Amino acid sequence: MTEPHARNGSDAVSAGWPAELSGEYEFLAELGKGGMAVVYRARERALGREVAIKVVRPRFHSDEESVARLAREARTVAQLEHPNIVSLHAIKRLQNGLALVMQLVPGETLKGLLSKGPLSIERADAILRDVARALAYAHRCGVIHRDVKPENIFLDSITGRALLSDFGVARSITDSTELTATGTAIGTPSYMSPEQIDGGSLDGRTDLYALGIVAWESLSGQRPWAGESLYSVIYRQKHDALPPLDAMREDIPPRMQFLIEGLMYKRADQRLPSAATFLSLLAGTEKLPGFKEWQVAVKKRRKTGAHKAITAVNPQSVSPASSTVQYRRGEVGTDGTPGSENRVSLSTPSRQSAAPTVASPWGADAVFDKSGWFSPRRLGLAVLAVFAAAAGIFALSRPDARPRALNRDSLQISDASGIAVPVIRDTNTATGTIDSFAGGGVTDIAVADSVTAPPTGVSVTVPSPTVASPTKASDSLALKPPVVAVTPVVDRQAPPTIDTATIPAEPSLAFPAERGTVAAGVRHSCGIAANGRALCWGNNEGGQLGDGSLTASEQPVPVAGDFSYAFVSAGNAHTCGTSRDGDAYCWGTNTSGQLGDGTRASRSAPVRVSGSVTYRRVYAGQSHSCGISSSGNVFCWGSNSSGQLGDGSTASRATPARVQLNGSAATLSVGNAHTCALLLTGDAYCWGRNDAGQLGDGSSTNRSTPTAVTTSQRFVSIATGSAHSCAVTVDGDAQCWGSNRYGQLGSGTTSASNTPVRVDAAGPFATISVGTSHSCARTRDQRGFCWGRNVYGQLGDGTTEDRTRPASVKQPGVFSALNANGAHTCGVSGSETYCWGYNVDGQLGVGDRESVSAPAKIIGERQ
Repeated sequence: MTEPHARNGSDAVSAGWPAELSGEYEFLAELGKGGMAVVYRARERALGREVAIKVVRPRFHSDEESVARLAREARTVAQLEHPNIVSLHAIKRLQNGLALVMQLVPGETLKGLLSKGPLSIERADAILRDVARALAYAHRCGVIHRDVKPENIFLDSITGRALLSDFGVARSITDSTELTATGTAIGTPSYMSPEQIDGGSLDGRTDLYALGIVAWESLSGQRPWAGESLYSVIYRQKHDALPPLDAMREDIPPRMQFLIEGLMYKRADQRLPSAATFLSLLAGTEKLPGFKEWQVAVKKRRKTGAHKAITAVNPQSVSPASSTVQYRRGEVGTDGTPGSENRVSLSTPSRQSAAPTVASPWGADAVFDKSGWFSPRRLGLAVLAVFAAAAGIFALSRPDARPRALNRDSLQISDASGIAVPVIRDTNTATGTIDSFAGGGVTDIAVADSVTAPPTGVSVTVPSPTVASPTKASDSLALKPPVVAVTPVVDRQAPPTIDTATIPAEPSLAFPAERGTVAAGVRHSCGIAANGRALCWGNNEGGQLGDGSLTASEQPVPVAGDFSYAFVSAGNAHTCGTSRDGDAYCWGTNTSGQLGDGTRASRSAPVRVSGSVTYRRVYAGQSHSCGISSSGNVFCWGSNSSGQLGDGSTASRATPARVQLNGSAATLSVGNAHTCALLLTGDAYCWGRNDAGQLGDGSSTNRSTPTAVTTSQRFVSIATGSAHSCAVTVDGDAQCWGSNRYGQLGSGTTSASNTPVRVDAAGPFATISVGTSHSCARTRDQRGFCWGRNVYGQLGDGTTEDRTRPASVKQPGVFSALNANGAHTCGVSGSETYCWGYNVDGQLGVGDRESVSAPAKIIGERQ
């Protein structure tokens, strides 16, 4: 490894540092070398942000296949955006290769952690779940990793997450570019499945096999078949089972061991069918098929001493089988290494397998295979390819790579060789703020926000997504407000042009919790199940249901991806949700950039909003979206023809733009072409279209920056519709302003007003929601009232008569959450979800397309 030079005000670089990068990046250190690349630590000159840059090693510059492989890695990683997958900022084409610019995050690899010994059950369980989540998402996006191993699993020392990296040998299921010839195997032999060794066709179950071996190594503390030759390891992978975990330690939970063994069957059709199934079963308590028989076999084996004593081996022993290799069948050298001479066939004589004697319960006809993503019947599914611009990867620092000029706290971690090294982390001051989410209080950590622009100078072609999503019995449509546990994300650096708002120790007003567990869109609806899964129903022309298809549904269908949501919002033809750990995802129509992923390509499954902002909530409107960050800043993206993004322009944006407010935001609402926000002080600001006076500033002039609503009142809830807005005062009065053709202002008249007027009802109200031409509100004792247009029954009072004053919603009448949009309304009452109003696209979720004028219970399961 080349020794880095100390910084002295000029760019002192290593011999391999590409000169083409020096204009944009300042070299800091060489971090490490892989089989085909060198990783450098550098500083991005424009933002002052430290990054890791992976560059093809000089000796591979003339190897077109190696360069193509790196390019494929970049394309693959760019498609994947998930909290447990690392990815990149930009791709740079060099004169003699490629460079991947990635985020630098403190941490260590699982390999480094295992050098200290086997993991505790709790630690291993957490890591396995994180990697399984990453694989479940990647598989649903049509990508197989093919090189899952401890070296490619990074452990974030700040958030505690495990992240899967290095998709360099990953392959899209529908990839038309064949860089690997038929019969060629590529991967790390110690973790390769038998079918991968044979160079045959693969699906997600090959990754499950590798995950099983990683789990075995994590719990045993031993490298699989360490110290043996490549030929021997390949033979063992095809014919021998690893020693049972209970023979190596006695504290392994039987259920965990049973499921890990279920990943490692030699035949793919005998393994667990999907990573999602593994996750569900690992976390569940339901009976497992074949578990009792397995326990009997284990008891018999232990009683008879059939399991042999385990000979300890050096867990870090190095062999040719511990590195990523590529070879053709029949082309392994007699010395046990791939080569062009002295090749021998990989064909081996038949031998009794040491696999578990109990037949696999996960076969092709097993019950769990019926919902498995990569069972043989599912392999014809097309790919969901999600391009996302900004993401991250780990790079492990050397002790002498730390810039001497910085005086910051450091964390002690280990690099790939196990040497403890200091890792610099950002020391932005974080102050806590308390916010009430659905289900209970959540502590948000106030941090500096940053917005990262998409990569420039690179064109990526993304195939149309057509992946379907499975339905699990656990996806109950009793949309109860989940208990939210947001993982605070800290140490995120902000661009120097953005000043983080000063957040008071706690809000000066009590803002009622916005449940966000049900959301009515214009022609679709969504909700969050008790387990955190998002489900949607209704129109799906733009992919707004998020299930990977463009097929409408009259019943709720699960949104694709292994995400746990805390908040969901449905717009015209797109949907946005906030995960429990603060990541924002959107899906559906994206012609104006309203998904915020840096593109204008529509998505039929969730794509992460670009940038490193941690969000409390994200809201979807007609063709733009906005979100509130954990530090109270507001960001908007999408259509901006009327100034609805609030950035002072009318230019649309495909990535988030900061809205300059005179304080920190407590809540937000996104309408047709205007937006309104409440500050922590209760002051209301609106911006965007104002032709009907919907901004409430006393004029009909559009505003591209926030303007104060003309009132002396302070508000605790606010809502925006097509051409009117409403809010609830501190005292519980409802006030509305804007268009009033159908009585949607609730004042008892049909006269419009460009300043707030009081809704003619006693209240006191707690929260308010607005549709296209109607309004609904909940009282403090959770009774539901609606007013305005009612031609489709969207007021829920059992009639189709317009109302200029609030009318009581019929049974059940009491709601913990109420949301209106378009010409229909949805609410949560107890453990049930109801919708009413316009239903031409099945947006009521009741199994038909008949409009109803009173609350109708949605169907609880998709048949």
